Amino acid sequence: MPSDLESSIRFLEETNDPIEAFFSYTVDDTGEYGLIKANKEGLRLYAAELLRKSQTLEEQHEEKPLFFADNAWMYS
Repeated sequence: MPSDLESSIRFLEETNDPIEAFFSYTVDDTGEYGLIKANKEGLRLYAAELLRKSQTLEEQHEEKPLFFADNAWMYS
């Protein structure tokens, strides 16, 4: 039986269309302030990506930089 976290991730992925999704994150020249531009589908799919990364970190038991796969809905 899948965990509640896995069920939540799957729900977010299944109910938000990547074709409709948009997510962009930029920072100012100092790197101090960030700006997110996104629609609800993009925010939800990004949340699913973050939850998946949290699972990976939990399994690795060590801190490493997080890299995200290329997604057509994610811009930087």
